[in-house]
Amino acid sequence: MSAVRASAGGSSEGAARPGVRYGRESLEHARLVNLSDAVFAIAMTLLAFKVDAPEGVTTFADLAPVLPQALAFLLSFAIVANFWWHHHRLLARIEEVDPGFVLLNLALLGAVALVPFPTELIGRDPGEVAPAVVYLALMLVITGLIVLIVHHAERARLWRHDMGEHERRGHVVGWGAMLGLTALALVVALWWPLLGLAFLLLTGPVDALARRRTGAPRPARPAAPQD
Repeated sequence: MSAVRASAGGSSEGAARPGVRYGRESLEHARLVNLSDAVFAIAMTLLAFKVDAPEGVTTFADLAPVLPQALAFLLSFAIVANFWWHHHRLLARIEEVDPGFVLLNLALLGAVALVPFPTELIGRDPGEVAPAVVYLALMLVITGLIVLIVHHAERARLWRHDMGEHERRGHVVGWGAMLGLTALALVVALWWPLLGLAFLLLTGPVDALARRRTGAPRPARPAAPQD
């Protein structure tokens, strides 16, 4: 299969629009994957720089002012790592990328790169409404962008293999549950900021539970080598 090809539009429902596509072996596809991993890695690394080391630490009590920042770091690191894992699995299933996919992916990376900023805000004032709302709004944007990327990949038929009905339902229910829970967390944070932030810790388990309840299959393991 050629690395770059023009896709002919079909008459069937969900057929891809005409346009240039880049295959998995192309330089453009490799650059997209490398850029994505780099942005996630840099964002996760910058989170550590938002934890300010206090001066004159002689006892454990002197570390108390750093605790909110450390907890904000752990929360953001866990959430961004979860986003990266889903993004990693998404790119592993993609056979080709098109300009629409690249544009949505760049928007996602821009939102991920912003995560250290609201993380610093909630580390300084974890009990205030404004920092929590800004933080949760960004998480809602990131989740929504991943949903749009998955939808675009499905509509443009960018997958290596077509999704089965169970897997498609698992994506819809899983991401729908995460979007709903993040939106609920944002509403709760308008009155109880810390509780709203705590809701984010449930997004991973809720996603896994929702997919399991739909009967979506787990990723297949590679077959063991035979003698």
